[in-house]
Amino acid sequence: MHSLISVIVTGLQLPSEEIRGEVLFVLYKLSVLQSTSAEGDGSDMLIPFCPQILYLLVDVLMKIQNDDVRLNCVGPLSIPQYFCSLKRKFETSFSEYKDPAVKMCLQVLGILSTAEETFKLRLVVGISTLIPTLRYVAEVPFHPVQCETLKLIYECISECPGSVSTFQLEELVLVLIRMLSDGEMGIIPETFIMVCSVFVALIRSPSCNGALDLLKSIEEATNHAILACLSVSERNINQILQCLYLLKEAFAYSHDGNSINSSKLELRSSILDICRTHLLPRLVVGINEMEEDIALGLLETFHLILLLHSSINAVEFAESLISIGWFSFSYECLGLFTGDRMKNRIYLLLSSLMDSLLGNDSGQPIRETALHLPCDPIDLLFLLGQRSTKSLDLPSCQSAVLLIMYTSSLYDERLADEKLVLASLEQYILLNSGNNNQTINVQTLAELVSTEDNYGARLVVCLLAQLLEEEGQEHDIICVLNVMATMVLICPAVCEQLSLHGIATKIRTWCYLNNSLSTRTYMSILILVFNTLSSVHPETLSTDQSWVAVTMKMMEYSILSKEVDILSDESLFVIGILSLILYLSTNKALEETSKAILFNTCIISMVGLEGMVFYNDLRVAKNCSLCLSMILGWEKLTKETKVLEESSWCRLIIEEMTVSLAAPALASQSFTNNQRPAVLKGIALMKLHKIPQWMRSVFDNSSISGILENLAASNLSSEILALFRELLKFNFLSTEQIATINQMLQVTPS
Repeated sequence: MHSLISVIVTGLQLPSEEIRGEVLFVLYKLSVLQSTSAEGDGSDMLIPFCPQILYLLVDVLMKIQNDDVRLNCVGPLSIPQYFCSLKRKFETSFSEYKDPAVKMCLQVLGILSTAEETFKLRLVVGISTLIPTLRYVAEVPFHPVQCETLKLIYECISECPGSVSTFQLEELVLVLIRMLSDGEMGIIPETFIMVCSVFVALIRSPSCNGALDLLKSIEEATNHAILACLSVSERNINQILQCLYLLKEAFAYSHDGNSINSSKLELRSSILDICRTHLLPRLVVGINEMEEDIALGLLETFHLILLLHSSINAVEFAESLISIGWFSFSYECLGLFTGDRMKNRIYLLLSSLMDSLLGNDSGQPIRETALHLPCDPIDLLFLLGQRSTKSLDLPSCQSAVLLIMYTSSLYDERLADEKLVLASLEQYILLNSGNNNQTINVQTLAELVSTEDNYGARLVVCLLAQLLEEEGQEHDIICVLNVMATMVLICPAVCEQLSLHGIATKIRTWCYLNNSLSTRTYMSILILVFNTLSSVHPETLSTDQSWVAVTMKMMEYSILSKEVDILSDESLFVIGILSLILYLSTNKALEETSKAILFNTCIISMVGLEGMVFYNDLRVAKNCSLCLSMILGWEKLTKETKVLEESSWCRLIIEEMTVSLAAPALASQSFTNNQRPAVLKGIALMKLHKIPQWMRSVFDNSSISGILENLAASNLSSEILALFRELLKFNFLSTEQIATINQMLQVTPS
């Protein structure tokens, strides 16, 4: 019987498919008869021939195309006893790592894996054997069953999540990293692809969650994979795409769960460094010779990084893209690859780029119109010159075009000739200017003007200059001045740009060309100047000499005016502006302008003496008041004395005194002492040859009565008594008020 079986098994080596099929059928029947025989003692005549039958069965399965013959091959393997013998054979072969047997066993397992459901249940048990086997075949460069082993492990991990223990996971990762570190020196492209696939399956596996020790291994694996891909020819597209797939999965994994973990931050930083130093330069330099699928894979990887815009790394990576001229490069890609896939990817990436750079979901207009936007920058500009009531997509496309043009110019990229861009913008404005309900967003305009790398500030200053030179409508001039003043309040950095672009020169020219300014226009200029000087840095004004002429004109218009008795709003603004100039001069700015103020005798006499009447130190205030009284007592008709007599400061001092003394419950002894400098000034004015007319309106009946109600013998000073004597001399007091004073003087203090 043994000889017969030997002859039958030898028949499997014959070239005829029909003979092989019949031999396999006979072997199957012998196996069935032996397993079902009631007299069987448990021994199988075929077992001694198992190794030979196994090799021949695998050879037939791999080479024969006849389904009947293949079915006969599977038949003997379906016998339980025979299958158990194969199981023992596999285990023995794997444990001893006999290369021919290992190769054959893995090939058989690959064939059996086609029975997915049945095979899956047994594969989970065999994973503990497959991992050491992989370590063995990985040590042999280009081992023929490396790929088959990886496929079996991949199926186990992906089809049976959680089947791999932490220990097995760590052992498997070490083997995979070693295979990737060898690059093309030890594995074929198909095996490299499977290594990346197994790593992706591991990253997605529940066994990997929480295993922080594996993060360093994932980082190492992605580095080895990328460097290995870049060192080989790009003709194997699948190898590069699978490597990029691993990179994207690793980056997404670094954001899962506790994304602020230090190990995950290191993984994320490593991936971004790979993209910046290796992938981005390779894309930019090699785009002309690159396959479209590879370019799309790289762009998709960059897009994934930008989509995670909550990460600060995304902003840094966006700046890296901008630094290589990403807008121009994007349209270079669209010129090379004209398909919809590339166009959609480019515009979606641009939209995410703007989200990262500008924030607030800024790229939404581009996302909404990605499929409708043209691939050529010239065609983009052409859209701005169109107007259609039928196309619902045109307004959205135009918004996207304006956003692209604005952002590209913001980062100093020109997608088309400047004249063509300006002409298109002008056409767009003309077509849409019929809507008079549109309002200016001053906040947005202020942000635009405050930015250094555009022409916003220059355009605003030139617009004002043009209106002034052409003697435009006063309403338009005031509107521009008010908008500029508002922008400075909203965004103080605006004043820096306005100053650098010569706003002081424009105001100086206008003031000297217009001998008479309307009150509204003059007030708008003063507000703009005040807001500008309040916010500007002194360094910006250090060399600007135009402010000297502007200051002289303001003093001429307001400070020396004699037509009114009280300070107007314009004069108050001018005083505030002069104060700002003097303050800025302490920081080495507007020094020449401050000299023009300090060397003006009239202004200094008012500021130095009249202003010091309100000084906190009573001795200083009293001495200043005595000096002013002495000057007034000279009765000389010099300009300085005349100005001092008619100065609005005098009225301000006297009004402040009368209001304070007449206020209820305020005229205590200490409080009346504080008013002594002002009282002395009032006495000096009453002694003038010609008393100012406004004195009677200040010392009216109600004011004098209020002062008398607060006075008593205890707080009646000699200065106040002298003031009432002067008021009595010029008939300022009524009969009742004189009687009250007499009664007060007759009371003796206790």
